[in-house]
Amino acid sequence: MSIRGLVWPSCTGIAVMLTTSAALASPPLAEVAVQMAGAAPAVLQILPDWQASPPRAEFVLTDQSGTMIGQLPAAPLMSEWAFDGVQSLDIVDLNGDGAADVLAILNFVTGIGPTGMAPFPQAVVYLLDGQDFIPAPDLTLSVNETADFTDVAGVIAAIRAEARRIGG
Repeated sequence: MSIRGLVWPSCTGIAVMLTTSAALASPPLAEVAVQMAGAAPAVLQILPDWQASPPRAEFVLTDQSGTMIGQLPAAPLMSEWAFDGVQSLDIVDLNGDGAADVLAILNFVTGIGPTGMAPFPQAVVYLLDGQDFIPAPDLTLSVNETADFTDVAGVIAAIRAEARRIGG
């Protein structure tokens, strides 16, 4: 069963976790324009929720006026570690279907041990299916095990190769 996130108000029967008021009160750490076939232009923002335990990133869609129209579901690794910042946010076709997928490279910390506060990068991938952004946990976890995060183009190439391999 796929977890789907509400993208547009016309979607029905789809559960959405609303952002906390703490996240909505924070300015976005990153944002990028999103254009999907048959839909009005939108903006995808990453909002920090520093009040959450552990701190987390919220992926929120707004219309051009800044009104929230949806939120992407949390990616699997988003609850494992404490969110620490954003390296990049890109809209790019990751699986070769022509759709505008989401790639975010986020920094996390474990908070454990002598290196617990040293941030480390992890990719977060959402694939666009119609008008829904769907977390791609298998693709995300596989790429995070092997990707070199010093180059976003390299991460994109690794994700595309892995998506072809697993049929993502």
